[in-house]
Amino acid sequence: MASLKYHLLREVADIAFRDSSIWSEGTPIVTSFALSGRVPSLIVRRMVQNEVITVYPYEHELVVKYGEHEVFSEVLSVLMAKWVLKLRIFCYDRFFYRNFSLFFGNWENEDLEELSVDNADIDNWPNIFKTFPKLVSLHLAAFQFDDMLRDAPNELAGLEEIGITLNNGFEKKSLADTCLALCEHQSKLPSLEVVQLKGVEFQLHYNDYPIPSKVTPMPSVKHLKIAVMQYSFVDINLFITVMQKVFPSLETFELDVEAYDHYGLDFSNIKDFYKAFHSLCVGFDLKVNYREKPYYYDSIIDYYRDRLFPKSTVTKTDGKFTAKTCFPGITIIHEVINKNYAY
Repeated sequence: MASLKYHLLREVADIAFRDSSIWSEGTPIVTSFALSGRVPSLIVRRMVQNEVITVYPYEHELVVKYGEHEVFSEVLSVLMAKWVLKLRIFCYDRFFYRNFSLFFGNWENEDLEELSVDNADIDNWPNIFKTFPKLVSLHLAAFQFDDMLRDAPNELAGLEEIGITLNNGFEKKSLADTCLALCEHQSKLPSLEVVQLKGVEFQLHYNDYPIPSKVTPMPSVKHLKIAVMQYSFVDINLFITVMQKVFPSLETFELDVEAYDHYGLDFSNIKDFYKAFHSLCVGFDLKVNYREKPYYYDSIIDYYRDRLFPKSTVTKTDGKFTAKTCFPGITIIHEVINKNYAY
């Protein structure tokens, strides 16, 4: 019987599985394909390795998702456990942590590179590092950070990226405290180059910058990304200068701002926000993504187009207005989103 060559079979599979919902609605099809031979199994393995696999441990079962789609096959779940490179654990159930090996005995994976537990309350970090010994990227909640480093081996030599969620909806930590803890423990993170700080709140009376004189600079970090969930006017020059002192070897800095509802800037402050970048001189590439969902979409984009972005590259689609403004070494992507559209 004739068989397709690997590249042709991969192309067919990419087309057939383009809609990732097939992993849920057509789980038997994916399972049968993966078990049909060496080449199909390699193709499914590649798909698993390219996707974030999420697990939800419950008392009597372990729910597994490929992307956003639940996998209804124990056989396929076991295969995914062996192949996954990017894993997210989503659980607050204390039963899971008392029975870690019961659920994760089949999930020992020395090839796992990325682990996200920022939506899980881990209290057994030695088991985590034993189960996944070659982690390159780790994402966790800020309140777990000290416990993780205390229970970690002397050095997490392979860890190149860490993501810390300051506000995960249950507990909060300030930006200043998080930066201080990160710098204090840098001896355990000798290879760390990428830091992501998520769930940061910038509000008018809550500008908790780290104080450079109290922080030991962390020169290993070359790439910094900060995701701001609530934003009101702050001194952007001061903030970026402070972060540059904390991380003096930065090559890229990305600031991702979600300024929704009343957490955005008013017209006068948005002008000052842009003026700050005119005079800002940094020794790294800076990118700012500023997204807002205002109450009065049409009037705001008319104002912006006429007064704020006359020299910017502007695009407008149904429900979204985007302006790209560039200064030397600085790019600002400003999105205004209509609340009546889903983005």
